[in-house]
Amino acid sequence: MIPPSAVKNVIRHFDAVDRALSRRMHRNRPWFETALTSLLCDLLDPTTQDDDKLDYTLIDLNNDLATGDGLLKVAFQIETHEYGPALERYVTQSDLGFVLNFRDELVPDHSWSISWLLQAKRMTPNHGTPEQYNENSRFGGIDSDQSDRMRRLMNAVGIPFIHYLLYCPRPCFLGELPRKKLAHLRNGNLTNNIFDYTLGLILHDELGRAESSLAAGVFVADIDNLPQNLGALHSQLLQTSFPFSWFIASHLVVRDNFGLFRQRDPRPVMRPRKPKSRSTTPSTPEEWSHEIVTGNPAAIERLLSVTQELSDGPFPILPPHTLTVDISVGDDLNPEFRRIRSQ
Repeated sequence: MIPPSAVKNVIRHFDAVDRALSRRMHRNRPWFETALTSLLCDLLDPTTQDDDKLDYTLIDLNNDLATGDGLLKVAFQIETHEYGPALERYVTQSDLGFVLNFRDELVPDHSWSISWLLQAKRMTPNHGTPEQYNENSRFGGIDSDQSDRMRRLMNAVGIPFIHYLLYCPRPCFLGELPRKKLAHLRNGNLTNNIFDYTLGLILHDELGRAESSLAAGVFVADIDNLPQNLGALHSQLLQTSFPFSWFIASHLVVRDNFGLFRQRDPRPVMRPRKPKSRSTTPSTPEEWSHEIVTGNPAAIERLLSVTQELSDGPFPILPPHTLTVDISVGDDLNPEFRRIRSQ
């Protein structure tokens, strides 16, 4: 869908966000999930991104994209939701709605949108030990009842639109021994799984880099395959867990050639159609999940009705914020050309 050089630059930007956020995991008092999620929103908000000195900013990304064919552009948007009193108990500060839009102004039928709810989990530091983290470090706050409710929510909607968002220590900030162990685990898995096309070429390059985007700190994982510890996460990379930057990039390649990526996110894309009122009942699971992720009260009321409010108690599913990433092709076309094309 976009050229390899552009995919590589997208990974580079989100990896810079990853690096800035992961530094907070290595303080004497590591940040909690709520603070890390808030920071992630700040780092992906154009109005606050400059507060943190990123190695590769959104401006840098769009400047590099413009030096190619000049058609690609990336934009971010943060929306804060307000819910009525009847829905307040379903709001959690750890969840983030995430929408990825690909808008093709040249061939509109190639446009698509995917939406997820991301449930944040932070790796617990090893207090009272010489090293804050090692390959045996685990995630805190894991609740099997919560996981069961998440599965039932997905079954009610009909598509797997909920993932874990994992905050982990970035290997470059660890001691030499755990850093080498994690690299060994990654390489042992990935060197036998080089796949073709755009992402395979980037993966080949990244395996040879000391500061690889694969050695990340922020990951997206399936709720049925939460890694037991940091070592397991790195040994399962690009199978059940993805660096946040690669999770996004994996949706920007030709969808028929996803390889193992396509298997991990089986939900169909939502094709563009005539805009509808937010009060209109969504006709497909894709539209319904999109309305839930973006905080539409009518869609949420429908979900709670279908699940009967989950008889084992309220499950905080509603995101206080939804982060939208827009990747557009031909967005800055000459207005006259756009007028002619639309006729």
